[in-house]
Amino acid sequence: MQQEARGLALAQDETACLDRLEQATLLIDRVVHPATDEYRVGYWTDIEHLEALRASCLLDLGRPQEAIDIYHHLRPRWGHTCSWFQGVHTAKLARAYATNGDLDEATTAGVDAAALARVSGSPHVVRELRALAPWPAVNMRIAHTGPEPASTTPRDGHFRHHA
Repeated sequence: MQQEARGLALAQDETACLDRLEQATLLIDRVVHPATDEYRVGYWTDIEHLEALRASCLLDLGRPQEAIDIYHHLRPRWGHTCSWFQGVHTAKLARAYATNGDLDEATTAGVDAAALARVSGSPHVVRELRALAPWPAVNMRIAHTGPEPASTTPRDGHFRHHA
């Protein structure tokens, strides 16, 4: 259901997306995680992961303030989630702020996400940070990690990768 919700958000089908998220929320209370160090498929099935997905979907559906509100509620409880997950969603929070016009908060969240990208080494975080490109005032103040795509226009007669 979570992946369906994500796809529906990308397709801009708000009603169906929010319905799938609600269905997933109703089921999440029935998930039992056995106490073990062994990796288990679905270990990430908890309310924090589901609510982060909800925030991401709301952002994609053009509802950035609701995404911001959810992320603010979740961030203090992210201690048990991996750094790439935190980084991806912190970068999405930066995009939500930028979409709302709060460029200072977008920059702060973006810098946090870039630090998580360095810790995790995750290209997913870097990809989310690149979504800030429409806001150069934010984007230029964040030290992205990893290689940038090659420029499509020559500078000084040469194509370059941006650092």
